[in-house]
Amino acid sequence: KISPKEMDEIAPKNPLIVQLRGTDRIVNGLVFKMFTDYFGELPEDIDPAAQGRKPGHMGSGALRILFGEILVKSPQTLAAVYKKELQAWAAQGVTTWSSSLPTAKAMSGFTILDRAGEMPIRFAYSHRMGASGFAQPEEFYKRTGDIQGHGTDYLWMIGVGLGSEDSSYPRHCTTVKVSENIKSRERCEADREYRVMRAAVQAGHRISGTHVYGDGVVDKYLETLEKASLEAGMTLDQIRAKKHNIDHCGMSPRPD
Repeated sequence: KISPKEMDEIAPKNPLIVQLRGTDRIVNGLVFKMFTDYFGELPEDIDPAAQGRKPGHMGSGALRILFGEILVKSPQTLAAVYKKELQAWAAQGVTTWSSSLPTAKAMSGFTILDRAGEMPIRFAYSHRMGASGFAQPEEFYKRTGDIQGHGTDYLWMIGVGLGSEDSSYPRHCTTVKVSENIKSRERCEADREYRVMRAAVQAGHRISGTHVYGDGVVDKYLETLEKASLEAGMTLDQIRAKKHNIDHCGMSPRPD
């Protein structure tokens, strides 16, 4: 095992990222400095202490911000990369896809293609720019009006994406009863994501483009969704009409 201190000693002048199990990585101090320099502070969804992670640990969402916002100097660069990728999918017969857009530059990259009429396939995106690397994500979505469905024939918004509510194996959040040694590997604490979700739902947004895997996190998602909606005065029919969705759900459906 390598510690953040050892990584700082190995690469004091260069950012260093080491892949761990699942989607977890450990990074040296220079990587965190890049976030602080860019945003003016270390956002809560990047700060390991705020997420209950060990020092130096960083998830996949933070890496997307690093590569898709901080390291990329121009949205035009992303536009060129996205076009080649989408052309490859179009060649396989894919006509439409959906994912979340986590950074402003990623949004700008796709907008450049769309305005030029150069989108090879259609993209239904989940808005995640206010939740990724943003200091006050709850307030952001409270102040964003109903923009679901707005866009063009090739690029349109379908909901608010929250990133990952748990992680990949062995960090799925489950209700499976196993030894503490195994259970301690699960990632079941996603308080920030649930706070953003509550604010977005109560502001009238649809939730989409959000990763879950274990059955435990599906329970927590549904519980938060229903409670936030009812607190906002929504009826069950109004909640169903939103057609909220989650992605992947590797342990669903459960027998119950």
